[in-house]
Amino acid sequence: MSGRDYYGPSRGSGGGRRDDDRGRDRRDDRRRYEDERGGTGYYGGGGGGSYDDSRYSRGRSPSRRDDRGGGSRSYSSSSRGYSNGGSSYGNGGSSYGNGGSSYGNGGSSYGNGGSSYGNGGGGGSSYYGRARSADGDRYRGGNGNGNGRYGGGGGGNRGGGGGRGGRGGGRAGPFASDVDECTSNILGLEVDSTFHFFVYTIAFQDANTPNGNGGDTHPRYESSRSRNLKKRLWLGALKDLGVTDLYSKICFFEGTQAFSYYAIPGLEPDQLPKTLSTNKDNLKMVVTDAKHMSVPEELLTKNVDPQEPLSEKYADHSQPSSRSEFLMFVSLALKYHMTSHPKLQVWGRHFIDKVGPLHSQRDDVDVYRAFSIKPMPIKTDDDKFELGFVCDVRAKILRKTTVLELAFEKCRRNGSSHHDFDSREKVMLREAFQGEPVVSITDKRTYVIDDMVFDESPDERVVPNLQMSHTDYFKNRKKIDLKYPALRIMIKCLSRGSSIYLPPELVTLENLEERSRRDLPRIAAFNPQQRSKGHEDMKTFLTTTAADNLNIISRLGISYKEEGFKKVGVRLLRTPTFLIGRGDSPSDAGNLRRRMNAPVQYNAARGEKVPIHVVLVVHRDLMRDDVVRQVYERKVADLINAMGSKFQLGRTPGHDMTVIEHNGSPDDHFGKVNDWSKHVTSGDVNMNGDKKIYFVIDFHKPPVARRQREVEYLAIKKELGAVGCLSQFVNFTNNAHHRPGTRASYSIFQNVNRQILAKCGLNIWRVSIPPELPLPAMFVGLDVCHSPRRMRDRKFERKDSVAACVALIVTSHESDDCIDRVVSCQVQTQDKAGTEVNLEKLIENTIASAVSGREPGSDPLRSCIMWRDGVGDTTVQSTADLESSAIRKAFEDMSISCPLAYVVCQKDISTKFLAMKDSKPYGLKEGMLVDNLNHPDFAQTFYIHGNCPPNSTPKSVRFIVGDKDSELSNVRLEELSWNMCFDYPNWTGPIQLPAPTKMAHKLADVAANLDDLGESLNFKAFQNTLFFL
Repeated sequence: MSGRDYYGPSRGSGGGRRDDDRGRDRRDDRRRYEDERGGTGYYGGGGGGSYDDSRYSRGRSPSRRDDRGGGSRSYSSSSRGYSNGGSSYGNGGSSYGNGGSSYGNGGSSYGNGGSSYGNGGGGGSSYYGRARSADGDRYRGGNGNGNGRYGGGGGGNRGGGGGRGGRGGGRAGPFASDVDECTSNILGLEVDSTFHFFVYTIAFQDANTPNGNGGDTHPRYESSRSRNLKKRLWLGALKDLGVTDLYSKICFFEGTQAFSYYAIPGLEPDQLPKTLSTNKDNLKMVVTDAKHMSVPEELLTKNVDPQEPLSEKYADHSQPSSRSEFLMFVSLALKYHMTSHPKLQVWGRHFIDKVGPLHSQRDDVDVYRAFSIKPMPIKTDDDKFELGFVCDVRAKILRKTTVLELAFEKCRRNGSSHHDFDSREKVMLREAFQGEPVVSITDKRTYVIDDMVFDESPDERVVPNLQMSHTDYFKNRKKIDLKYPALRIMIKCLSRGSSIYLPPELVTLENLEERSRRDLPRIAAFNPQQRSKGHEDMKTFLTTTAADNLNIISRLGISYKEEGFKKVGVRLLRTPTFLIGRGDSPSDAGNLRRRMNAPVQYNAARGEKVPIHVVLVVHRDLMRDDVVRQVYERKVADLINAMGSKFQLGRTPGHDMTVIEHNGSPDDHFGKVNDWSKHVTSGDVNMNGDKKIYFVIDFHKPPVARRQREVEYLAIKKELGAVGCLSQFVNFTNNAHHRPGTRASYSIFQNVNRQILAKCGLNIWRVSIPPELPLPAMFVGLDVCHSPRRMRDRKFERKDSVAACVALIVTSHESDDCIDRVVSCQVQTQDKAGTEVNLEKLIENTIASAVSGREPGSDPLRSCIMWRDGVGDTTVQSTADLESSAIRKAFEDMSISCPLAYVVCQKDISTKFLAMKDSKPYGLKEGMLVDNLNHPDFAQTFYIHGNCPPNSTPKSVRFIVGDKDSELSNVRLEELSWNMCFDYPNWTGPIQLPAPTKMAHKLADVAANLDDLGESLNFKAFQNTLFFL
């Protein structure tokens, strides 16, 4: 997870979340931090993702334009704020002379690795005479080498240039780009030709249903919550059949099917259907079918002789299994092997090492290595597939402070008091903790606090069915002595619909503290060496036996290849070229950041000028400091108008500019904007007509209380969105932009001004398109935003999911005609929270709106490329079929013949790649392509690497081509996808996803945070704009 960003470009897959100039919102604070979410840096780019370090996409901000230095500016960005990728004030390391980064992220605070203010070359010199980070922890310095304040000189690993004399090199590396082969985390396997298993189909029926007629499954057993109950009934039935212990160890229950390596006596096909058990509710479990399955026909196997003869009763029922059935059985076997391993402990969907957390000097969190494994089919050259195990390692974070310690802090106790809580404290603690997710320190299970119980202590509360107190239970069963056994406080938690009572000293809140969240990219980082060791440890866990001396994997007939982890080919994609303004010459996109910080001229003709009436909303305290002249005119209007674009901001109050002053209270702030908006109709702000165009710029000075700021901000955004008015918020709390010499103010406003132009619809830069793609082309992006679950009235609830679709039409490969492009976007509220289906109508409406927005007489569309995010492995093909059909139908309804390519983008994947040089692992440089690791279900699968924070490992995004017409057979989708990663206007560099998909992601986030889920947004008025940036 990344830090918030008020002013700056978005970076990574998730990007700036709330607003044009905002970063991540806090609505995912309750998450387990395992999803791929992006964010922004404190002032500039950012990244963000999960506890898997490589999911962060570290960013860098534009360089500060002054005469004292090049490179990246001070206080630039990474996923964690307060970091920089280059040099400010002219030194060879980073800000104020560090070779690492400012404020202690990678190097140390206030300097080592470079030299502060003019000494040059130092490896440990500090501005304040110490090499210590902002939070007091000591970190190894960076490797900057420079020559003082005005000197030149290249930086070290963290990069960054010196002053006037030149630019440094490198970033968070070292990354490998000069390799043609890399090692994946996929363990190569061989499957015996004798591999087999049995599948038993089970139905749960009412006891009154006649045996054998296959009555409907009872509703009680259709819920996922009944999974454990089903398993208990199944294991009990096996005992009744006299099944030995060995059978139950290789017999797995999933859904309404049981998978077994052995044939279960008494369940032969000629004896089915058969009722196994009936419980007290008159519900019976009936086995309706049994099948003997062999390996799939297309699986590559190793020929071996069968060791155990099969029962003749199954001879007529043996058949090759489908790939999904085979992978399901192997996946269940893997799960059982890992769960029963003596050195591993289950934590959610992962397994942590029982040795304990990694060594850390932090006092707020413990970091655990969490392992995951799953089978993966790999397509071979002869259209068959082989089996591999994907072994991944990531970080799990656990707070050290327990709920009881937090309760003592809130009640201002010193922890030595054993007296019970009074009535005032009880009310305060209930308000603080009810509904909060917690993690048990002992077994790492997650619960939700339903209530705080103050009438019983662990000594008094009896464990149901055991007739012992909680104190005795934890002492005898868990070998844990409670510190406060007589203190009357217990936590009532919800778990799968039932209640469980836990001592508060044994649970900790799942949500992290603010400083822990801010430091996540550093806390959860695994560099290539650590990740490679994790892969090898995972291999060891697989090859060793479990606690019962039974290695299920080898028993099934699966062996490991001598080569170990699979090696694949890799190559570096060429960086695209870009154009800025009219008459510009193509430049390498690697220089995009530097070019955007230089004066830009769009050279719009006089007849193309579009005046924009600016509505400046200003806090009363800022009006006293002449903020209109000091900030708006000098840093916004003058700079934007000097670029020569067709959009010209007004700067004369009462003529082409309106100033609204408020007293700072939320009611007055929203009320003044609401009163103004009532006088504006949607026709007045249509970007496509000759009507007056309004743009609201809000110079905001919010209080420290974040919640107040959020409600106020969202209310204004919703009101302006309903009338179709563009808007931009600028925060003055963290930076007094109206004060002379405010650090980084001009750099911040460079980003803000770029966002303002992009919102108006200006294509501020154009990335080259591969010449093989027929133009004009439509690029479509689709994504769905899911809100986190909240507990309300003892039930988990979540807002409806919001889907967003964005369509862009590009007319030329590299000409000036691309300075304007057609943009269409729509949102749709899903009928059921958490779903990503039934989006066909949304796609059709978005495409139809984009086509209708084109100029009359325009050339017909000749191609359409769609990038779809958020589709899991099991639904890729079905989703591709439905949504590609919807695109074709939309074109057919408009009598347009347009070839299509449909690509699924998957960020949350476990597949990782490392380059081995001199027997040492390295991360792969951004833009590295792996295209020879294909899935057997799809014609083409490729991986493109992004960037990462310091001391981390880059991660790739998997692109699956679900549909591609023959007319586009020569279009290199991997090159096109990579080029479009440079086209997102909120970030001057590559992001993880193609720009249309990232735009859809951002729009879905914006709509999901409005109380009406975006239904009031005036998309007709916003045609051809990127209002949601």
